[in-house]
This record gives sequence, C-alpha cells and structure tokens, in this order.
Amino acid sequence: MDVSLTYSTQYMGEQMNSKPSYLYEKPMFAVTVTPVVVIDMGVLVIEEDGKFRFPTGHVKAGQETVEFAVLRHIKRETGLTIRKNELQAVNISSEPERSEHKNEIDIGFYCSPKLDLERFLADIEKEDITKFSNVRWKAVNFETGEFEDEIKIDEESKSLLYDVIKIFY
Repeated sequence: MDVSLTYSTQYMGEQMNSKPSYLYEKPMFAVTVTPVVVIDMGVLVIEEDGKFRFPTGHVKAGQETVEFAVLRHIKRETGLTIRKNELQAVNISSEPERSEHKNEIDIGFYCSPKLDLERFLADIEKEDITKFSNVRWKAVNFETGEFEDEIKIDEESKSLLYDVIKIFY
C-alpha cells in the first residue's frame, strides 16, 4: 500500500501543500530492526529451512518510530508483546554488502522481558499452530556466546548476539 503524505503549510498568507523535506519518494536508505529477545538464559529465534535468525523487519518510513517497528516485528513473528521501556538499542550495521540494493541500515536491539518461558511457549502453541510454529527458544552460553545445541546463525546475527553479551552479561 502506497501512503502519500501531504502537509499543509502557511507561508506569507498563501496556503502551500507539500511534503516535508525529510520524506523522499525513494528513500536513500532502508532501515531495518533486529531485536535479540533474551528469556531465561536463552534467546528467541525464528527457524526457516533449517536456518535460524532473530526476528527482523523494515521500519515503515514516515509512519512509525524505530522502537514501534521493533515491537511490531516481535509481536508479528513471535506473538510476544513487549513494552517500549524493555528495549535498548545495541548496535548499528550499515555495510553495503548486507543488502541487495546496498542501502540498508540495521539497528540491533536487546530486550529481556519478564515472563514465564514455559507459559509463553505453551501460549504460542495454542494460538494458531501454523502462525508461530517456527518460533524457537534456544539456550545460549553467555560466557562464550555459543548456542548450547550448536545451531547455525549468520555472522551478522552472531555479531549482534556478541554485542548483547558484551554489554549486558
């Protein structure tokens, strides 16, 4: 859905309709967010085709804040509702090789909600079996940064996990 924003401004008595200068037809950069959700010495990951990743997604430019995008993607991909005050930005990645168009900036977040892990996993199973069937909780050794059952995640995700461990553990 294409959302076109028009703003009315008053300049020297004349009505002017224009977009603010910070909204571009084709943004120069796309912003993505990637949260590491830590619960009981493990993290929530999404499994796709035998590979694992953290929840992630794009920020809707001109429509939402970066923090709201994180909350939206966590809820959409895991079913977990997080409060804004439970988020902390951890790092920013902007290497051109990250994306096909060489213009993505990713902001990594840390989140450690206070909840009962077993109840949460039982709740998402009850929700809609296909909707959250790829959500996994994986134990992490917070001294080494390695997953206890040796799952494979991409280097960028591993780097974000190491940053979280370095800062918070």
